[in-house]
Amino acid sequence: EQTRPLRAPPSSQDNIPQQNLESAMAKPQVVVAPVLMSKLSANAPEFYPSGYSSNYTESYEDGCEDYPTLSEYVQDFLNHLTEQPGSFETEIEQFAETLNGWVTTDDALQELVELIYQQATSILN
Repeated sequence: EQTRPLRAPPSSQDNIPQQNLESAMAKPQVVVAPVLMSKLSANAPEFYPSGYSSNYTESYEDGCEDYPTLSEYVQDFLNHLTEQPGSFETEIEQFAETLNGWVTTDDALQELVELIYQQATSILN
């Protein structure tokens, strides 16, 4: 018996010359999306709808003179932030300065921590 070398069955690629094989393969298509020029800016002022009243912002610029207790001041400020979270950046510095002047004892600091914790855990997200 004579053994013949095994050869893979002919395929359709065997008949395609090398240059045609490359062109027969799918080439990735690059799609360039049109570039839109936006007029939006990260530095733009916060948007408020027409007729919107921002009375809260003005009341916090004066500090805590209108509040008889630390508890009332902190509670009102945290409620304000809940309603208008976008005002945090502009108002937190004044709030911190006011608290620095008001919270001068360990007891006052403990009260502040408890108030913030209570408010943070009572609001549903």
